[in-house]
Amino acid sequence: MPRLTRIVLDNFLSFGHIEFDLCGKDGPRGYALIYGENGSGKTNLVKAVRFLTDSIGTIVMADAIDAYRADLEKGGPRQFPNDPDRQDIENAMYHLVKSVFAPKPVSLTTMGRSCRMIGSDGPMRLRYDFDTDTGRLSYTMEFSVDGTLATEELARFTTGTRTSRLFRVESGATGPEASFGRSVFAPELSRALRRRIPVSWGKNSLLAILTSEFSRNNDLFMQGSVSEHVKATLDFIRSVSVDVDSGTFRDVWENGMPMEQGMVDPSQKGLLDAYGRAASSYLVRLYSDVKRVYYETVPKDDGLEYRLVVEKVIAGERREIPFDQESSGTRKLLGMLPALLRCVRGGIAFVDEFDSGIHDKIVHDMLDEIFRESAGQLILTTHNTLLLETAEPSNVYVIRSTVDGFKEIRTFDSIAHTKKGHHNNRLRYLQGLYDGVPIIRSLDLPAIAERLDRDLERTS
Repeated sequence: MPRLTRIVLDNFLSFGHIEFDLCGKDGPRGYALIYGENGSGKTNLVKAVRFLTDSIGTIVMADAIDAYRADLEKGGPRQFPNDPDRQDIENAMYHLVKSVFAPKPVSLTTMGRSCRMIGSDGPMRLRYDFDTDTGRLSYTMEFSVDGTLATEELARFTTGTRTSRLFRVESGATGPEASFGRSVFAPELSRALRRRIPVSWGKNSLLAILTSEFSRNNDLFMQGSVSEHVKATLDFIRSVSVDVDSGTFRDVWENGMPMEQGMVDPSQKGLLDAYGRAASSYLVRLYSDVKRVYYETVPKDDGLEYRLVVEKVIAGERREIPFDQESSGTRKLLGMLPALLRCVRGGIAFVDEFDSGIHDKIVHDMLDEIFRESAGQLILTTHNTLLLETAEPSNVYVIRSTVDGFKEIRTFDSIAHTKKGHHNNRLRYLQGLYDGVPIIRSLDLPAIAERLDRDLERTS
């Protein structure tokens, strides 16, 4: 099973330099809980993983947007004179594609510039080490001061920390220069890549170019043209699910799981029913008043319209509630389901603010079961200190600031002697023994209000 073992970041968002080591004495950890003050960088650490997963899809995504835009611009948005709600959705999608995606195409350059630490004068560097069935691998991207991709490298570990390069692409005086390891790519594919690199590399990575080659060519040809290590790298990245900045089910669409409402081809009815049953089994176990969850469908001229519905007991009766009227916590819980299912199947899931809007008891009991049954790797950022009473101290991380403003992330047991199942872990964290906990002075709100009133009086 693929496992992430280490992330090293330089000049990425709020990190001047940080190393996140997920290896324990017995190998990569199956789960990790990440704590820290608000604004400490927990979300940025998850965004570094989202950066990786997004980076391989820039060409495929741009091609899909171009195709959709071309279809729309043949005659503008499709017309639904008898369905105002559907027409509003279609108009919004049309203008979104035309005004947002078209002028700002998906590119690694855009991503690099948006994630570069403000005011930094060195390169932005992201390194990901991971275990696969073919061995231990390391993938690195380095961006220049202006945010453009300068170097990309994939290597495999041979012994200890020694590596052997599989491929490397770097910007040169006359354009990108690529070097491929022996037998990494078959001759025909190697020639195709060398033709595409001068045109596409920089605003896209080589892995993104390879991903597009897989989408354009016969799968049998591609499988025989790429080394096992490169295929393992792409499989590893695809195995990672990242839930960051979502907060609601509407923003999540992974593993084919339908959103809260939309339109599909009638042939997809079976998939809607299957995912509805999965959502129902999940939420019925979390809420005593939820009796069923399902996708309600209505045939339309252009497809099958659907919406997610919750059947629950309210005031003594079973009532059907549109899912978009549920609480943010319930929507967050269902939004995380695809990531959790991926983890249970052996994949890797990163979830930011796992506990946001969710009752402490649900969080505690869910994770206690998931940690025991998961076949994959689950990494969470959280503020729920109740988890500290039962989690392995070696699996609990805290992001701390050094005296010179750099960040470091360390496990509880590497900071102080502690052990599992001890409620003092929680107390010690709240007391500041491990750092990464807010310590505030008296707010003195009456004084602030009085000062504000005086200032306002002077301006009137």
